[in-house]
Formats: sequence, structure tokens, C-alpha cells
Amino acid sequence: MASVDFWFDYISHNAYLAWHGLKPIADAHNLAIIPQPVVFAGLLNHYGGKGPAELPAKSQWMLKNVLRKARQLDLTLRPPASHPFNPLLSLRATLAIDDVATRTRFIDSMFHAVWAESRDPSAAQTINDCATQAGCDGEHILAQANDPDIKDALHNQTREAIRRKVFGVPSILIGDELFWGYDDLVFMRQHLEGSDPLDTNDLQQWQRVRPSARR
Repeated sequence: MASVDFWFDYISHNAYLAWHGLKPIADAHNLAIIPQPVVFAGLLNHYGGKGPAELPAKSQWMLKNVLRKARQLDLTLRPPASHPFNPLLSLRATLAIDDVATRTRFIDSMFHAVWAESRDPSAAQTINDCATQAGCDGEHILAQANDPDIKDALHNQTREAIRRKVFGVPSILIGDELFWGYDDLVFMRQHLEGSDPLDTNDLQQWQRVRPSARR
């Protein structure tokens, strides 16, 4: 089965929306979703960017935007316990689960806990409960999440994301083709269906005047 890589951080409500929006598309095209936790702050630091929460005008716009999209998806979206929050423990716990199906169930539970139940993703109890719901030993997953090897693995994941030109979350990679954010799912679907509106001749003309777009 072919696959798509889903790069995400729990800190992103758009990642929560895209996680749910991606599934029917992947199912329709017989694609396995490979969830890839990444530290969004690490991407921002590398590229010298700021998160939406750091730009008040963008934050105000995005709040309305994601609420509209959640209503369109018939998906519960509630304010998180705090924002921004520290997602590291939950990301490391995710990475500690090797089996993709189990990891997927854990991610379902974590996203729901954070964005539908307003639970604290940095709290051991939240992670323990989500791991149990996914069919894991919660205490074992918590212990693994604090293991130095898992901490290093998450840093390596972030470096790998940067190597693959991931600059934000959520990002979906099909081979080398990157789709960023919930709103790009429509283009991902068209790409898979062979109806991508992108004209490669137009792209090449733009790349000639913007060399950075070729890197």
C-alpha cells in the first residue's frame, strides 16, 4: 500500500482539523497515513518564523477560520486548557509507540483530549488516559516518553522534517510533493486524482524570477 506522511504537532488546531480531513481522502485512494510528530517550535526556529499566536491580527483571523472549518467538518473544537502550551511530552509519547495502528489511535485520543475536551497535553494523566484508550500501557508510554533516546528521536524527527522541506504544521508529503495545512487538502485530492490545477510551465517561469522557490 502506498502511503502519505502526516507531519504534525498537537499545538496546531489546523493539524487537528487536517488529521480528520485527511482520512477519507487517504481511504478513497488506498493510502496508509504515516503520522510523523515534529516540534513546530523547532521549525519556526530553523526558518526564523513566528507562530500565529505571536501575531495578534493573524491569531484573531485564524480563530474565526478554524471555527468555521470545524463547523463545516461537524467536529467539536473547544479552547485548549492554555495556549500556547508545551507539547513535548505528548509528542515524545507518540513517538514511543512503534506500531502505526496503535500510534494512530493514540493520536486520535490526544487530539480529541486537547481540542475537544480542553485537557492539558503536558499532563501525565492526559497522556496516560490517551495511551490506555489506544490499548497501551500508559505508565510504560510515559516512562518511554522521558527516555533520552526518545527525546533524541524527536529532535531527529524535526531535523528530518527540515531536510524534507517541511516548514509548518500540518504538512502532508506524498513523495516529494508537499501540501501544507487543512486548506491544501483540496489540492492534495486533485493531485491524487490526476487533476492538479498546477501548470508546470507557469511554475518554471515563476522559479526563474524567484530562485529560492527552486531549492
